[in-house]
Amino acid sequence: METLLLNLGWSYLLAKALPYLLMIVIGVFASWIWIRRCEWSSIKRWSMAFLLFVLPFSVYFVVNPIYEGDFSGKVFKINLKNSYTTELQKGLIVLAKVGCPYCLEVTSDLKMLKKRNPKLKIHFLVLNGQQEDLVFYKSALGESSEVISYTNSTLFESEVGVLFPTFLAVKDKVAIQYWTNNDFGAPAKDVLQDLMK
Repeated sequence: METLLLNLGWSYLLAKALPYLLMIVIGVFASWIWIRRCEWSSIKRWSMAFLLFVLPFSVYFVVNPIYEGDFSGKVFKINLKNSYTTELQKGLIVLAKVGCPYCLEVTSDLKMLKKRNPKLKIHFLVLNGQQEDLVFYKSALGESSEVISYTNSTLFESEVGVLFPTFLAVKDKVAIQYWTNNDFGAPAKDVLQDLMK
């Protein structure tokens, strides 16, 4: 449901939150109908009503769990200019490393960002990436991002630390803010989308 709402142009935050809210409404409605129509004893009727209330949300949560950073909008302000930021007038730099499962997981989010904003330039920088590692990320990202190997991790470590992946918003050839993987939730994607307009 979230992907459908994103494809319809909804904000990331609303597309993330609305399905959960809808499941709560469905649960309330199902419980209310059950209570009004059921002729069971009071304890059985209320137990079943409670089950009908929590079931839609619970099933949706099992299929689409809420992770720690999904609703995080924490952003870190920086003013970083180096050889990688100056290649982009405006765009997103993603710092990744070889064998990082979270770096691979984020590729679907990057493809959605690119689909929603075709002019967004994304540079996916892989720390100490060999050619076969780059091919692996290139196949996961498709045409949505440029995958680049970089060896000098100190270009970024002093400003943004060493958590992978890390997302840097670049405007006028300067990285102006960044998010760690735990902070790159729906509100952060909305902020990034607004920055890149």
